[in-house]
Amino acid sequence: MWQDIFAVDSAFTNSSDRMAANPLYLKRRWQLLSRRRPHYGKRMELTRKKYLSLRVELLKRQFKLPSPDLLSLKNLSLNDTPQEDPVNERFVNNGSFRGVHQIFDGHSQAITRLTFGKSSSKSLLASSLDGNISTVQDLRVFQTQPSFLKPSLNDGIHSFDLSESDEVLIIAEENSLILRDSTSGKILRNISDISAFAVRFLPLNNNFFACLLRSGEVAVMNISTGKFASSSPVPGRPTSVALLGSLLWVANDSGVVESFKLNPNTGKIQKGCRMHTQGPINGMDAISWRGNSILLVNQRSESGKDFFICYRVVDDFGSIVPFKTFDSESRSKICSSIFAPQSGLIAAGAEDGSLVLYDLNRDGKAIVNQLHGHLEPVIAVAFSNDEAYMATADSSGQIIVWKK
Repeated sequence: MWQDIFAVDSAFTNSSDRMAANPLYLKRRWQLLSRRRPHYGKRMELTRKKYLSLRVELLKRQFKLPSPDLLSLKNLSLNDTPQEDPVNERFVNNGSFRGVHQIFDGHSQAITRLTFGKSSSKSLLASSLDGNISTVQDLRVFQTQPSFLKPSLNDGIHSFDLSESDEVLIIAEENSLILRDSTSGKILRNISDISAFAVRFLPLNNNFFACLLRSGEVAVMNISTGKFASSSPVPGRPTSVALLGSLLWVANDSGVVESFKLNPNTGKIQKGCRMHTQGPINGMDAISWRGNSILLVNQRSESGKDFFICYRVVDDFGSIVPFKTFDSESRSKICSSIFAPQSGLIAAGAEDGSLVLYDLNRDGKAIVNQLHGHLEPVIAVAFSNDEAYMATADSSGQIIVWKK
């Protein structure tokens, strides 16, 4: 614990912008100190509580937190006696994201997507409707703000993806698709008059990328030629997309999930299965877990309750069968959800600003933890490949990086 405090102190001392870093430094140091509290007498305890109450009020004013709810500070208890929490103890062995590592609030509008580097877990990228892509090259280094890639236009960014080598970005702006160097920001190719809801590099061949067009089509484009290799219509109004290997799933607002098989050598699209589910779909994600390809679907029932369905992929064309269903157990609407890369965890962002964590390994109650830190709906979540970090972003543009 003391090593962590010394590291934070050292990072703050070496920071070039101490005034801007001071609020985050104080908050992080207080979180670390709260883990170890010596025993005090009653008189000292009363003094300590008065001091902490005053400190809480000052921090609330500094971070503009409304009273009486301390939100992200409410986990800092004034009680000396450690409280045993069997859920959290169970969660320690499966990814315990308890502390705020860094906070970034450089974006002025909602974050549309978050992703960590494919080859490096210490880098983080985010896109926003303010038209910027922000990058953090090394999360281990204390910094007050990420760097920004200057937008080519003033339009908002709806989606982006990073190549497997972390060298190239594909960005979906309002009416164009832009290929950029991820380090310098140099524009490598600009494909105009195309409006895309989502873009993803094909994992097996980064010379192709798939895009979900607002015209109601899924298409695969060849980067070398700048031309579409193939396309196929999708039903309804698309709400989410998931890609795993050569399989792509698209969901719409009517609860229809359709799969497509993408040829990584030619970019050709083959239609797979079409499945009708219960209610509109809020989000999807896909992962290889325990030797199976799993599709996660987050839906909202007619009664207004959110729930998750895990589907097992049973053939090469993306046909799916359900194998696990569980309630979100959140009092607020789920806005985003994602699989952790390795552990079977699911992170879901809620409309009330909370983050709910679930464990697929549990046979009973799936929820294992809740984190509080955002004031606005959490609309984007991402895990690093080694699960050492988790990033969340809200509709105001704030990004919080959590660390185990």
